[in-house]
Amino acid sequence: MTINKMRDLHPNDSGRLFRAMIESILVEGKVYYQKSDNRFYLCQNIKNGDAANNKLGYRFSWTVGTGKVYDIESHNVREFVFLSDAIDTGSFKDFKVGDEVIKDGVVYSIIQSYKDKLFLLDPSTNIVEIKTSLFDEGFRLHFPEVNKEEEDIDLSDEDFFEVESESGDEE
Repeated sequence: MTINKMRDLHPNDSGRLFRAMIESILVEGKVYYQKSDNRFYLCQNIKNGDAANNKLGYRFSWTVGTGKVYDIESHNVREFVFLSDAIDTGSFKDFKVGDEVIKDGVVYSIIQSYKDKLFLLDPSTNIVEIKTSLFDEGFRLHFPEVNKEEEDIDLSDEDFFEVESESGDEE
């Protein structure tokens, strides 16, 4: 497995796999860039911190502020490394029709594949043909932000069983 050294984070890093120590606890997950507040989050299943709008399928997120190395470290994160790009996004053949990819802040939709070519649709509805690896061209999978307007409700065991018995599941 290839491991890359710590550096400042960039919006195109959103969705990349990482490994780090958060408050001396080893975590693995994915980086998420939240455009609305220009902050980066480490999405993972171990350390609960500031909540990102989209946790990329993980249980928790931990902010690392602007994503600058000094900011990452000031949020009690050490030994941050990206895991191999081949693992988290793969070659262009791992991208498929229907995926959204991002490059330089522009989101493209993959609309067609034919042999070794992918056809992308940009926001201006221009079709772009890519013959090489999307990853090598600087494209990354795009994870759109999720607007979280509903508030999470915590139910105790008693609340859960009360709801269950009210639904007529009693024997």
